[in-house]
Amino acid sequence: MAVIRHLVLSILVLLAACSSPPQELAVNGPLPPQPPGTARLIFYRTQEIYDTTAMSTVFLNGTATGVSQLGAVFYRDVAPARYDISVWSPRSYPNQFKTVMVKAGDVFYIRIDTLPKLPCSGAPAEPCFADTFIVLVVDPAIGFQQIQGLRLIAG
Repeated sequence: MAVIRHLVLSILVLLAACSSPPQELAVNGPLPPQPPGTARLIFYRTQEIYDTTAMSTVFLNGTATGVSQLGAVFYRDVAPARYDISVWSPRSYPNQFKTVMVKAGDVFYIRIDTLPKLPCSGAPAEPCFADTFIVLVVDPAIGFQQIQGLRLIAG
């Protein structure tokens, strides 16, 4: 009887594993090729042990384009143009957002970082110990290395 119970339990576990949603893929090598005539903006957050797990919306020219997540990467293929890149952040920081001019074939690596939480300044509208998100444009050789092993977010 114990053997049958164990067999039934094993089958149920296997069926549950087969019906679970597909796992996110880790970046291992280059990303898929970009369409001709476009530029690629690759957004990522490295996996730092003491970094916040809070997520932040990424904006291109004021329009939401994705959500930055700890240890994850996503990309957007865009038309050649000027792009103001910002992230939602409850606290401001000097030069925290960036502007890039992209041409067809360009690839930009955009790292979203967080600054250490700071105590309140006393301003009533400023949250205490809030995360501060900043945008960094990273050298492509460094960016390519930094995205390896990160979760690739689809969409």
